[in-house]
Amino acid sequence: MKKIDTPRLYYSLEECIKLLDKNNLSENDILHMAALGKATLHIWYKGTIMFKNFLKENIRSQEENNYSKKPYNGLAQLPIEEAAKFVREKSAHIRNLKDTAGNSFVAYWADDKEFNTFQRQDLCMVPEEVKRLDQEFSRLQKEQSVDQVKEPDNIISDSTKKLGGAPKSCLREAVEYTYNKLLIDSNLEPIKPRNIDQFIGELKKMKKSALVISACPAFDNIQEIKKSLGKWVIRTEDRVIIDTDKTEKIEKAKTYSTNAISKILTNLRKEKPLPK
Repeated sequence: MKKIDTPRLYYSLEECIKLLDKNNLSENDILHMAALGKATLHIWYKGTIMFKNFLKENIRSQEENNYSKKPYNGLAQLPIEEAAKFVREKSAHIRNLKDTAGNSFVAYWADDKEFNTFQRQDLCMVPEEVKRLDQEFSRLQKEQSVDQVKEPDNIISDSTKKLGGAPKSCLREAVEYTYNKLLIDSNLEPIKPRNIDQFIGELKKMKKSALVISACPAFDNIQEIKKSLGKWVIRTEDRVIIDTDKTEKIEKAKTYSTNAISKILTNLRKEKPLPK
């Protein structure tokens, strides 16, 4: 088996799974992490690209010479919304990408892909990202072995849970996804302290998005988010989860208050501090 330090431009998704084998990561694990912003996927794009800042709302109504186009042949990063398409689908039409410098562009026409449709087998990861995930999971597994001595496996709380640790609650997953998305989009106001109403407003928007539910199925288990007597109430449904010992268990339906979300956000700000 190859070593992660082997000089490579990229590793295919299949190679990534083999390299991360000791962490028991599956293809779906990596796809879900990419959709949650916890892993970065790339594709090799060969074709014509168009810069976003030259686009108008209605592309078809504009003259071609109003756009900045050029050929592109190299690695391109998948933003979260594009990576999320592969969680439930084996192929997807890709439009928005980033170059290796982080500049956004539109995939105008891929030379070897009909209608810019890419397959899961086209997904890849740069060596630095594979190495980062390997180191992170190794560290988290060590922390988990210590945590298991302190806390029974059957306890599911909304305190900070690491990747590879005890299952997160439905609410924790949804709040964490929303926090990460707002952080990546530089929409910081809703995730600042004392802006809980704004954050819950964003949480409600996420729940209405089919794309978000595809990337973070936990939203599908949130029954309702509403305000009652001036206070927010979040109700979840029963769901099946996989515990740390690989057994299935039922996470019972619960009713949460604003305070529960505030506690999760406080932990998330410690894990991923807001930029100053």
